Formats: sequence, C-alpha cells, structure tokens
Amino acid sequence: MATCPACGSTDIRRTVEGALSCNACDAHFDATGIPLSPDMGDAPLPPVPWRALAGTAAVLAGVFAAVAWWPSPEPVDRSPPAPEVPVQPVRIDGMSRGVLPGGGVFWLFRYHNIGTAPIAGPAAEVVFLDVDARPIATRRVRAPAPDVLPPGEEVVMRLVVEDPPPHASTRIEPVPATTVASAGEMVQVAVRDVGLDEDGRTITGTLRPIGPGPVSLAELIVVGRRRDGRPVAWADVTRPPDPLPPGEDTPFRATIGRLTTVDAAAWTAHAWGRPVP
Repeated sequence: MATCPACGSTDIRRTVEGALSCNACDAHFDATGIPLSPDMGDAPLPPVPWRALAGTAAVLAGVFAAVAWWPSPEPVDRSPPAPEVPVQPVRIDGMSRGVLPGGGVFWLFRYHNIGTAPIAGPAAEVVFLDVDARPIATRRVRAPAPDVLPPGEEVVMRLVVEDPPPHASTRIEPVPATTVASAGEMVQVAVRDVGLDEDGRTITGTLRPIGPGPVSLAELIVVGRRRDGRPVAWADVTRPPDPLPPGEDTPFRATIGRLTTVDAAAWTAHAWGRPVP
C-alpha cells in the first residue's frame, strides 16, 4: 500500500497520467514516493545527513589537494635512440719526439688499424702530464693521414703542438676510431726506387697501380726510419698527376721537412688509391 510522502496518508489514488495523488493533501508523486508537485503541504522534508556529507566533502578536498600538489612526472624522451657507432681497435707504437726551433713539440709514430673493418679519419691526441703523471691539458690534433685506413694497414702520423703548456711528460693516445661501411675499394699502389737525392733534402721514387685500370691516388706518405723501423723524419710530397695510368711508372718527389728528430737510416713510402671507373 502506497503512503503519501508529504502527510503520511494512505488515501492514495492513481491519476490519468499514471502518477499517484494523495486525497488528503493533494500531493502528487510517482510510485517511488518522489514528489511531482511543489505543493506538498507543510510536512517536514526527510532529514539531511549533514555529518556524512561533511565527511565526504573532507575526503574529496584531500584528494583534490593531493592531486594539485603531486609533482609532475618527468618528460619522457620518445625520440628513437641514436645508432651505435662501431669503434675499431687501433695501436700506436714506434714513437719519436722532437722540438721545433720556436719551442714547439712534434711527434712521429705508427698508427695501426688492427681491426677487421676500415676506419674513418684516423687521429690522435697528446695528453700533457704533471710531475705526478696527472693530466693537465689535452691537445687533439687531426694528424695528416688518409681519410680511410683499411684493416691491417698502418700509417705514419705526426702531431705538432706549437705552444705546449708547461708539463713534465706527455702521452699520445689514439682518438676512438669509427668504422665505415667500406674503404671505397681501396687498392695498394706499388712504390719503387725510393731514395735520397744528392742534395740530402729530396726523396724521389715511382708509383705504379696494382691492377688493370687507372687509380686515383688517395694517399702517399714518405717517412724516414731508423734501423729498427721507428719513424724519425717526414717528407712533404708533391702530388703527381692524377689518375695514375696502369702499367706505367709515375715519378714523384718529396722534400724533407723540419719535422726530423735524427738522420734516417732509410726512407720508405707507402701509397694506395681508389680505382677510377
């Protein structure tokens, strides 16, 4: 039996619209007891649970405060990782050191590619040390050398520092060498008849490509060595005409520069190039 939510009367009738109406106070409501008309008489409304509402409000306020003061997450770097560049093993040996007339210092040494792939831009750096062997300065110098050094090859390099800082000793270290996809089909060039002219300053010799086609000379290095193979002198090369024709000897000349530590027992030359299409 339905009861009027306004006056509590049980004298209820159903209207044409399907709602319920109280005959005692003329209040209208639906089957759940929710009033449909503001005319509900002077009957009191159901009590409001203020304590429960206050507790809920306090909880919500605490949640909002926590969210407002929660530290923002660190931004996530979603960019793709940089590709790892392979590093090839190298070795430095056969070092000679000399002093320039103006107070600078230079080094001659052998640089070996002991890896299995060609490397790009071989270079080295000199580390200046104090009396306790602690580094105090570093000078990285791109020594004159081929742009690509094939595996198993070596090249004599030189480092020159015109204004070295005060130091007790030095250490030469190779710069980490990165690999390249290929050496560009580099081929060796035969070097013959290398010798010192009578003037004592000029090195001469001939070049001949090894193979059936012409070769563009990539590098020609002329170095004076001691009897044990240690490089002690450097010669500046006058590049011959390019490309080198196959089956023919092309003469070259080189002049001994100031980068000389002692008189060389012998002069050697090493050359390679790239085939010309």
